[in-house]
Amino acid sequence: MPGTSQGSSYPATVSTNPDDELDVALAAAKKRVKQAEALAADQRGSSFMLPVAESAYTTVNAWTGRHDWLNQCRWAIRTPDGERLRKYHKVALPTFLIAIVAIAAFADSRTGRDVAAAGRTIARHAGIGSAKTIQRTRAILRALGLAVEMARGRILTGDEHYAAEIHHGGRQHRAASRWALTSPVWAITGAAAERRRKASDSPPRAKVEAETLSTYPVLLTYVRRTHLRR
Repeated sequence: MPGTSQGSSYPATVSTNPDDELDVALAAAKKRVKQAEALAADQRGSSFMLPVAESAYTTVNAWTGRHDWLNQCRWAIRTPDGERLRKYHKVALPTFLIAIVAIAAFADSRTGRDVAAAGRTIARHAGIGSAKTIQRTRAILRALGLAVEMARGRILTGDEHYAAEIHHGGRQHRAASRWALTSPVWAITGAAAERRRKASDSPPRAKVEAETLSTYPVLLTYVRRTHLRR
């Protein structure tokens, strides 16, 4: 029968009230705004970070602190696995030690999470010429279990684009990968044992620390300044 819904002898009910359509549109807009505001709430820093559910961190250990994590990295890179990975990725030891200081400076000081700066940004702060060096350093850290990529860098969705504008007031179309720096148990125990061994060695502690710091003098001022901001 013309003008009826399929399978029924009664006319189909279609709203022609403009107010109903407006209410539906407003409800959808409010829902989208709330979603964008929720995305924007999980942010820190000057750029929008890709969203990561809290449940994703269930199996990811928080670091034991920036200073501890750096010591764990310095110890791990000198293990046989660390040496093999460093040579495979063609990263010189002094360069690696500089890169990890810059990477750590971007992490949340309490958890080690939210390293979301682009490789070129970290490379610029580190005084390293190539973002690929930061990429290779991250690959080493990931293989050693000292860093986890929580979200791969990509183009933002429509809601994320809007959330980015809420967060920093500007336009952003892409976001870099979001990393968490971690302290696995084996690295904690290994670095602690190495620290005890060095404490019992004959060279004065001040000399040992001076030799360690000399491997990344370029970043010392930058890192101190970064720490003061957190």
